[in-house]
Amino acid sequence: MIVSRASGTTDAYRRAFQRWKSFASSKDEIQVFPARAEHVTLYLQHVLDITNSHSAVNSAIYGIQWAHNLAGIPSPTDTPIIHSISRAAKRLIGTRLANKKEPISPEMIKKLVEDSDLDNLLELRNVCIFLLPFAGFFRIEEVLRIKYGDISFHSGYVAINLDISKTDQLRKGNQVVISESSNVDTCPVNLSKRYLSQVERFYSLRF
Repeated sequence: MIVSRASGTTDAYRRAFQRWKSFASSKDEIQVFPARAEHVTLYLQHVLDITNSHSAVNSAIYGIQWAHNLAGIPSPTDTPIIHSISRAAKRLIGTRLANKKEPISPEMIKKLVEDSDLDNLLELRNVCIFLLPFAGFFRIEEVLRIKYGDISFHSGYVAINLDISKTDQLRKGNQVVISESSNVDTCPVNLSKRYLSQVERFYSLRF
């Protein structure tokens, strides 16, 4: 049941429930589990007071609901009063405007490459970590899990196998193909090949 959701989601729910548990355990009159609706309402007021955040209130609700669902018992978060508190928090606080980041542009990639010492193995690695997500639409956690054996070079492209991906919930694996770029200096295939070649050379000289 725990692995029925993405690990990041489960971790967020677990942390939210642990915060409720810490709060409830510090009060003799509050029952930790199963939680009671009137106790949860007090906790949500506490969360709203210290965070001034509607999303923090919702996170608390989801964490408590998750734990009760795992145990197969009714959750106090399903009661009308908890739903009302969530709506009230949104009306009182509002929703914060997301601090959206500017998307990476080809010009940024070009400047990154130009400002990097590609003869330096560490800098070349960092350049590849930016180029691969840009060219293959990877999340950073997917890039950091790529192993040497997951990469295969072919004529005009590179194929990368992903064992785990957020969009691959059933863990069937996925292969992403990245084509060579007409600009050799910023080509992700060319630079990845150069990086792996330098890694091989480094280890051959060392061992």
